Amino acid sequence: MKKVKLTTAIIVVLSSLLYGTSTGSTARGLDIDGSIGSTVSNGTNGTSWETDEKASNTTSSNVDVYLTWDNTNLYIAYGGTSNNTGEAIVLYVDTDPNSTPANGTGTITGFTYDGTTLTTPFTSNFVAYIKSDYDEFRTYSSGWSSQTSSEITRSNSGNDLEAKIPWSKMGGKPSSIYFIAYKVSSGGYKYGGAPGDIFTDGTGDATAGHYFSATISSGQNPFGGYDTSLPVELSSFSARSTSGGVALNWVTDSEIENHGFILSRKTVSENWTEIAHFSTHKALEGNGSTNSASSYDFTDAQVREGISYSYLLSDVDYKGQRVDHTQDAVQITYVIPDASVRPLTFDIKGLFPNPFNPSVTISYDLIEATDLSVNIYSLTGELVWSQSIANQPAAKDYTLTWNGTDNKAVNVPSGIYLINIRAGNQNLTQKVTLLR
Repeated sequence: MKKVKLTTAIIVVLSSLLYGTSTGSTARGLDIDGSIGSTVSNGTNGTSWETDEKASNTTSSNVDVYLTWDNTNLYIAYGGTSNNTGEAIVLYVDTDPNSTPANGTGTITGFTYDGTTLTTPFTSNFVAYIKSDYDEFRTYSSGWSSQTSSEITRSNSGNDLEAKIPWSKMGGKPSSIYFIAYKVSSGGYKYGGAPGDIFTDGTGDATAGHYFSATISSGQNPFGGYDTSLPVELSSFSARSTSGGVALNWVTDSEIENHGFILSRKTVSENWTEIAHFSTHKALEGNGSTNSASSYDFTDAQVREGISYSYLLSDVDYKGQRVDHTQDAVQITYVIPDASVRPLTFDIKGLFPNPFNPSVTISYDLIEATDLSVNIYSLTGELVWSQSIANQPAAKDYTLTWNGTDNKAVNVPSGIYLINIRAGNQNLTQKVTLLR
């Protein structure tokens, strides 16, 4: 698949609500005035670029690269002694990254800019092209969309070019991303990327083979990880009411240096609060590195009947980097599963959202305790994904999340799928549409 070993680029995994040198603020407040200036101490969180927001090196000794982010925007800048007048920053992003980067939902084939095409190590679904006097972005579904222009804040002065891209242009702030960026001249000469061994500066089509990764909810160097995939590939996260409280279950398809998990909870009147940490709850300790599926359970006993709760799962690797699985958060209204509150029928209450991308939440009621199986089929009858739960108690408002992957954690294509739930001798099926 490789054509040429690429010169310079940046790929980063951002998994957090905050930016690289966060001290707790959710607004970076970085000035986009076209002048990068001198970096300031990490954690300052002011209007200037900070020390660890600058890549340590690029493929071009006279080019510097900066990046950071906050809850609202992604920021990127290029500077140095090279004359950047009239040249562009090209930025590719994967907003729903897969632990195997090339197995995501977008495409590894970039859009052709200035006569050259870049093959990325991940499946991109967003690209931006930014110059001192022009900007555009495109999104990818079944193909690259038409350009949307003049919606990126940019400014330049001398050799410096700064830009601010709202997360909303990517469909909302994701919990994590891969990205790659580089400079390109009007004649198709690519240069100025990081890490410094990603490609060789030059013209023509190229393939990028390296990337940075960072998880930053607790504050991380944006360039601190090199060729590191997402630490945990989450297959499912579900919640159900039991006589002892809300029982939470999650399954991982694979784990990389996973130290353990953190569970957080919120209600309509309360913000996210940590309720369990792997350092104090042995059941939340991770399995280190494994390619096998792992199942985990935890029961939240501090709940009240009739109250709706949301649960967020986070994982932490051995380096202390944390990933919040915000797209897989689950919600449940707690009911005590006895005769007085038992649902009257076995029912699939809803599929939300429908159509969906990248995940759908399946809500259902059980009239009696039984073994439950959930099977998802294509319209041709092929079994795509399945999960079984033994002796699930009768209760309302069970939820289960499907991430649009098959049983091997490979993303399935867009289309209509049949969700079949079998509870004992009862069997229900509903359709759901996946739009990549």
